[in-house]
Amino acid sequence: MAMTTEKVDDLLKEYLLFRGFTGTLKSLETELKTDKDKSFRVDKMMQHILQCISAFDVTGLKEYWAHLERRFFSRLEYSQSTSIRKLETSTMRYYLVHAIQSNRHDKVLEFFEKLSPELQPYPEWKDWFVLPFIKNPEQNPLFEVYFTKQWFEIFTVSLHNFLNVILHSMPVPGLLNFETEYEKLNKLQDRSDMLKEQVDALQRRELDRVNVQTNDTTDSSKLVSSIEILDDFYVIPQQVMAAGSRTRNSGFFKGITSPLPGKRGGKTAQQKITTIAKIQQPPAGLVPQTTKVLKNATDPRQSPGLVRKFEYRTQTSTTDKQRRDGNETKERPARKSLESTPTTTAASDHNRDQRSKSFKVPSARDPYRSAIVRSVSDNGSGSNSDKSASRRQSHDQFIVTGQIQYREHTAPITYCRFSPSGTRVASADYSGCVRIWNHEDASLTQASILTRSFCSAEWVSKQDRLLLLGTNTNTVKVFDADATKILGEWSNDSYTAYPRILSLACHPSGTGFVCSAATANRQSVSDDNTLLSLSSMCNSEQHYSSKLLYWNLKQMKVEREMNLGGPSVCVNCTAFNHNGNLMVAGSTDGVIRLFDMHTYDCLLQWHAHDGEVYTVQFSIDETSVFSMGSDCIFVQWSIHGIGKPLSHYMVHTGAVGPFIWNPSSSVKQVLTPRSRLFALDTEGEQVITCSPADGGIIYKLESDNKLLMMQSVGCYTSAVVTVDWFSTSHTASCCLTGTIDGVICATNLSK
Repeated sequence: MAMTTEKVDDLLKEYLLFRGFTGTLKSLETELKTDKDKSFRVDKMMQHILQCISAFDVTGLKEYWAHLERRFFSRLEYSQSTSIRKLETSTMRYYLVHAIQSNRHDKVLEFFEKLSPELQPYPEWKDWFVLPFIKNPEQNPLFEVYFTKQWFEIFTVSLHNFLNVILHSMPVPGLLNFETEYEKLNKLQDRSDMLKEQVDALQRRELDRVNVQTNDTTDSSKLVSSIEILDDFYVIPQQVMAAGSRTRNSGFFKGITSPLPGKRGGKTAQQKITTIAKIQQPPAGLVPQTTKVLKNATDPRQSPGLVRKFEYRTQTSTTDKQRRDGNETKERPARKSLESTPTTTAASDHNRDQRSKSFKVPSARDPYRSAIVRSVSDNGSGSNSDKSASRRQSHDQFIVTGQIQYREHTAPITYCRFSPSGTRVASADYSGCVRIWNHEDASLTQASILTRSFCSAEWVSKQDRLLLLGTNTNTVKVFDADATKILGEWSNDSYTAYPRILSLACHPSGTGFVCSAATANRQSVSDDNTLLSLSSMCNSEQHYSSKLLYWNLKQMKVEREMNLGGPSVCVNCTAFNHNGNLMVAGSTDGVIRLFDMHTYDCLLQWHAHDGEVYTVQFSIDETSVFSMGSDCIFVQWSIHGIGKPLSHYMVHTGAVGPFIWNPSSSVKQVLTPRSRLFALDTEGEQVITCSPADGGIIYKLESDNKLLMMQSVGCYTSAVVTVDWFSTSHTASCCLTGTIDGVICATNLSK
């Protein structure tokens, strides 16, 4: 990729120079000189790290490592964090070793003065604080291994290989794929040329075979001509017979040409020719191999005696052929009647549903569940493409290896999410009860807290112990799951008019988070046991607005307010990309906004849905954004083109609500979605969605804007209102489905 990057840089410079964009060209050259990515060349990255160590620039070394972590390491899975930490520790230890070997003890003291507060929590640095006070540390058993050449070589090779693997595994923009596409075209061209050569060879072989057959036909014609020449002697016995003279030779020829031995004269030449023609007819079921002789059988010069010497080949008898034709005639109307049988009968529908669906068939009395069946049947069987889709569906289905139900909540689930490592689950309900538990053992609740003013929650990145809690009192709380207590709560007096923290999204580095602070309550309640319509609920919320704020997690203060472009915009959902450089937000006006987190400015915005945007998420390669809104449409948007949909999927009815809750016999509530309505797997090929009564439904994303329903997981007793998906490996994963009756199902899946 390094060579490709340099080629693209040169092409960009050439293009900018051609267009006359000299200012842009100068800016590009200036930024290339200070490029910390080093054109994605691992050797230059290693050279920069070693230069910082040789120059005793501990600040520059720490900043460059932070850049690598923000740019590349944050994309890796949580299981790789231990390896990253070991490499960072080894890099800092080599800095100290090099300083001691260079007799720069002042740099050793400077290192610990600057980094001691950061290194103290880590036990692997406990013994290293005595390093400045030890004479000849290279002879100390604790440190002598770090002064050997072998350790240095192992360290540099390991770091080099680690960076090399990361750079070759990271997704690249389409512009850098031109060389790969060029190689693919060359391979296709080579394959096309090879196939053309094979076709030419086959054609030449076929032409040679035809020539051989032509030569054989010519030889046969010569043979027939010789027979005709020989049969010219046929007139001799005829003439002798007509003259009445009988000689030995005439008897000899007449014996050869006589149709029946022992018969003599008495017949005319024409009668004899007729007799010869009858003798030439083969027995039933036999046909002559040389048909040209039969065609010339009426030629009076042809010899019937020689004709009888031709070979015959066995063929199917006429009676067998008639019997076979009769069977085919009987089978045709039967096949026709079978093909003309309607495929919409109850039996065929039942069989087709049993083949194409792996979950329980919903009842037709439930309109939401029937809608799911109809959405599957619309894509249903009957054609070849549908049969292939059914086979592909059964092949791609997950195997459910285990399932547990967590029943500690008594109200509809508003939040359920895996921790960054996937070992814990945080869940919350409408009553404000927040619980942290292990999805492998539902009976084990590790921590719980009751917050009546609860609105939203989010795990702090790279940690399994800190959980952010947003309330409706303009307060953000930090909950420690290990100590089971609130570490602190903070509010901002400048935004008291926006008390409800609707959504939280933590920066991947763990240094800050974004929250959406809105103005008022969003629940709709009917006291006369009637149900409020979703449209009236949306119309009543048009005056709501919110502020999008970025908080510094260490200082717990608002650093920046992001511009939403209007006073009546209310942000429902937010999400970061892997390194936190970009952030996407979906709002009640149906608009998706993309923010640059370096400048906190809105880069792009486009109208995505007719209604509210409930959930947004970056794709796996982070070149697009998935969104789902109140219009029940699931869309994939390109971030390289404003408002350009890459895929447009229609999901089943009820995937986004309305979710109806009956807390009592006299009250019904329409609950607005407050958490994630869909979740992608780690490969970005499958998605799990909510449903009104059929558990979480897993779809496979097809390339032709179609969703192939694979199966359903979780509980089937009530509506699923929020989902999450975490992959423990390439073949194993776990899905969470939170329902409106307070039950959370954790389903283990395997491919």
